Amino acid sequence: MSTNELPGQRLARWRAEHWPPKGLTQYGELPIYYGGHDDVAAFGETLAEAMLAAAPHIYDECRGATPRWMHVPKLFHDVERVNLAQAVAKASRRFGAVTALVAKCGAFGDAEVERLGVWLAGGDSRELVAHRPFVDLRAYIFCRGQSRPARTRYYESGLVLAVREGFLIQDHRAAVRRQRADASASPLATNAAGWVVFGR
Repeated sequence: MSTNELPGQRLARWRAEHWPPKGLTQYGELPIYYGGHDDVAAFGETLAEAMLAAAPHIYDECRGATPRWMHVPKLFHDVERVNLAQAVAKASRRFGAVTALVAKCGAFGDAEVERLGVWLAGGDSRELVAHRPFVDLRAYIFCRGQSRPARTRYYESGLVLAVREGFLIQDHRAAVRRQRADASASPLATNAAGWVVFGR
């Protein structure tokens, strides 16, 4: 690794060299790869080297949590079964000022910006809540000896599994799930980026 190479650059170089994993089986079109323990362990060693280089940044700048923008694949061992689920979820953000809303969620029409400002001015305790729907893909991973499955999102980062004999993937993405009741109604504004804004 170059002494001038940033953690993001190091991980990008690792992905260019090692992703998708060689010698593992991909599940359909999804970024899910599985194989035997030895193959996954060898893949994990290459990732560990890249993460070691990024560790100081993660601990000093990210309080020990690997940031999502690094897109670090998630590895699991002794996997017996995986359940795949898909549902419509909502990203949600709260704002106390229209300028903060626009900075994070993008532009709104002039009339909508005025309406949002008027609504906020109606009381000190008021705030704006912005929602944007997205397709939430999750995997429930059952490993030997674990009483409960690990639940993880995997679409951006990828998933690598060291599987046991008899390994099974149960794909429930096509199952229709009941929509959750939404307490918010009558939005104050919407924009081209898909954000819908309510007053609360």
